[in-house]
Amino acid sequence: MTGPAADAVRDDRRYFLRCRRRVLAATGATVGALAVLAGLLLAPNRLASLRFGDVALGWWVAAGVAVTALVALSRGFRDARPATAPAGTSWLAPLALAVVWGSPAAWLGLPPLLLADGTRGLWPPAVIVGGTIIALLLLGSPSSRTGGLMATASMVARSRWPGARGCHALLGATEALVAGLFVWAQFAAAREIGGMLGWPRAATVGVTLLVLAVVLLPDLSRVRLTALGGGLALLGLAVPLAVVALGTTTAWPWVWSAVASRARIAFGEGSSWTQAGGAVRGTGTTQTLRFADEQRVAFGGPGSVVVEHREGSRLARAVEAGEEIALHPGDRLVVPRGLRVRFEPGRRVPDAPDSGPEWLEPPSRSVGWLGLLALGMTGLLGAIGLPAGGASMGAGGAGRLSPRRGARLAAALVTAAAALTVGWSLYAAWLLPEVYMGGVTGAEVYTLPASRPGAQASGHLLVWLAFGGLAAGGAAAALVSLRSLPGLPERVGAGWARRPAVVLVVGAGVLACVAPAGAWEVLVAALGLAASALAPTAVLARWSERATARGATAGAAAGLAVFLVLASGALSQGGSVEGWAGVIAAAPTAMGAPVHALVAWLLRSRRTLFPRDPLPPGFEAAPVAQAARSAG
Repeated sequence: MTGPAADAVRDDRRYFLRCRRRVLAATGATVGALAVLAGLLLAPNRLASLRFGDVALGWWVAAGVAVTALVALSRGFRDARPATAPAGTSWLAPLALAVVWGSPAAWLGLPPLLLADGTRGLWPPAVIVGGTIIALLLLGSPSSRTGGLMATASMVARSRWPGARGCHALLGATEALVAGLFVWAQFAAAREIGGMLGWPRAATVGVTLLVLAVVLLPDLSRVRLTALGGGLALLGLAVPLAVVALGTTTAWPWVWSAVASRARIAFGEGSSWTQAGGAVRGTGTTQTLRFADEQRVAFGGPGSVVVEHREGSRLARAVEAGEEIALHPGDRLVVPRGLRVRFEPGRRVPDAPDSGPEWLEPPSRSVGWLGLLALGMTGLLGAIGLPAGGASMGAGGAGRLSPRRGARLAAALVTAAAALTVGWSLYAAWLLPEVYMGGVTGAEVYTLPASRPGAQASGHLLVWLAFGGLAAGGAAAALVSLRSLPGLPERVGAGWARRPAVVLVVGAGVLACVAPAGAWEVLVAALGLAASALAPTAVLARWSERATARGATAGAAAGLAVFLVLASGALSQGGSVEGWAGVIAAAPTAMGAPVHALVAWLLRSRRTLFPRDPLPPGFEAAPVAQAARSAG
């Protein structure tokens, strides 16, 4: 093939290579910024906790990571040339993508990490933001013939290798499994929200039925309701926190300084826990309170409690309303969930850090450098493999929003949600130290507007807004993930696979009702599976000219097998469901994703590339390329 057609094909390939260099440079900048933050968090001599102004250096660097990643996205994500660019997308597409990457399951999982560790607790929010931007960079497809803002692994494989049915089936089945885990995580989040109101199963069943009802609606109605749920979720995060900040102080550096400088984390004079008392909440049927001060506690109702003395003795007794028990430093009190307990003002909160400096730098940490690295790898690769691409396919039809602007908006929304979650945690540590009692639950942080001394009826309305937004956001995130279920190969992303969607929704709802796994643990499992079995193939099929369908199939099968073997092995050894998060976070880092990438790389094509070779996915629909093929 010679002449103008051949020149056009070579021009297309040069354009692709320029895009690849730009995208890889932006991805490298984002990963480099995260690496700087990780190095700072692991540096000796508490370097991350050194104050720069009123805030620790680690907090400033975490904010710098978000800014760097957003700038990298702006520089690395470019719209296609006019000749190959599809129609603009709707503003609903970036909102749908944002509600997946910033799902309520994550919003409930981040506050306990931040309240337990004021320095390393910033790592997960930074990873969520970085993973979102890297996924947009590597899988954003402005020039793809699918015309969407994002692509999933199965969508790229169908575009790249139309005849590889085995590869399509494996990737599609894996994406369905990941989507099922993701939907389970959202329903588990609804259960945790309902647990704060005393209706855990009712809330789970209600959200499950809502998702089922919306799945059966026409496509346009589904899209609009999904956007409404995402908008309510963002309002539920932003409005109550803004009211709390305006009623106290909007200077968050001052709030951080006040929390980090406390000599003791204790009950305030006006706290409801020192007056009428409060009901002990938690994830289990009983809660264990660990005391660092000598104090007397009174009970607001009858119940059976156990006093575990520091010497090792145990005393079980039944208590009545108004009865008191004296406890000493080192003692533990086991109480049933829901029992009302009253504490003495000025005494340390059970289970809380002893002081602000210990919140900032705990004397012992459950996550070391390996856990930090594992969580980072799982978050980054899991965001790439998470099947969220269907969110942008047909989301409200064509619109005026270009893919580049859509990517910026999606990244900005996820970054804002992560920042708001950090803000909720910081203000809760300042105004609601009782949140530590019995172990921090993510949902309890969002009761802050009604838990402040002297809170009015508006405070309870704000709590309902926060909880309602979380529930609506969970339903919207579940609906978006169901849009990615693979349909017929010739109609990629054009419609919903209703029957698989109904099966996944019902199964996830049942698991959320009967299984004790928390929303954060299940979300980490979904990200771990996506990182092991989908992410390497998605990236290689999108950007490697030598990637093959055989390598993608073998690599995805190897990553899936490694993940399942490691997870089942951990469970067979008697690991608790709550301990899955650490095991599954390490699995893709240690074995799954590297094995997947290695197998796919070994089975790549070794032929010398010629201009007549097929163009990389996303460029084969270019008019000049079609003309070249016709001329050839």
